[in-house]
Amino acid sequence: MMSRISLRRVHYMPRDFETGILYVSEEYGVAGHLCPCGCGSKIITPLGATDWTLTEINGRASLKPSVGNWQIPCKSH
Repeated sequence: MMSRISLRRVHYMPRDFETGILYVSEEYGVAGHLCPCGCGSKIITPLGATDWTLTEINGRASLKPSVGNWQIPCKSH
């Protein structure tokens, strides 16, 4: 299980995600990362006033509310 995820601001989501990176495209209002459990599933999260919000404090990012992945086999949260 991953303990830290680094923030990487991008214009477009990359085709291949790296482990431990939260990709954020503020222009397109979306965040993406690999599931932290290690199963390799891509998690795409919409950002916006009625979706999830991204906060950054001291270089650390957080999505609120928390992201539950109920549609993937691992059901990671």
